[in-house]
Amino acid sequence: MKNLLLPSLAVVAASVAFAGMAQGQAADLAGVWTHSGTQTELVVQPRVRLQPYATPGYGTSYGGSAGYGSVTTTNVMTEPTPVQVRRTMTLTIPVNGAAVWRIEKRQSSGPNCTQTIRQVKNGRVATRGDQLTFQITDGTERTESTCAAATSRTLPPGTETYGLTRRGNSLSLTSGGSTWTFSRG
Repeated sequence: MKNLLLPSLAVVAASVAFAGMAQGQAADLAGVWTHSGTQTELVVQPRVRLQPYATPGYGTSYGGSAGYGSVTTTNVMTEPTPVQVRRTMTLTIPVNGAAVWRIEKRQSSGPNCTQTIRQVKNGRVATRGDQLTFQITDGTERTESTCAAATSRTLPPGTETYGLTRRGNSLSLTSGGSTWTFSRG
């Protein structure tokens, strides 16, 4: 019983420490921040690849590409692909550090297909130096496509950390190779 209690106490202590840090810094970020723009981002997408038959490959093989005895294999693989992504985001931060981040991404998902992903993330934000940490408590995601059925899922709790730059009423968050600049509304 004693060993089961220690990890739980560590989680509670970390949450309390994060909440205290968030409340102390939230006043500086308080407000409604908006971003709208289009940029190239790496998006994981399926691709069809023709590979020489003798070369082992990853993915799902659908047999010879040119019929019986073909020296090629057709494979469907998923890989990061540069895609133009149109994003609209609203990050609402009250003085107490609670936060709601609404994200809508629209991107191509094939030659004649468009995919729209809508997320709502609820949680708390805190800053430390040049980083913003978003502790997600819950959220939802809905994906719609012109070529496939819509799907929905619940987002799991987690922590996301972004590079942070502040200039007046401008807030820039960096993740990987992408930078999103928000304006205070």
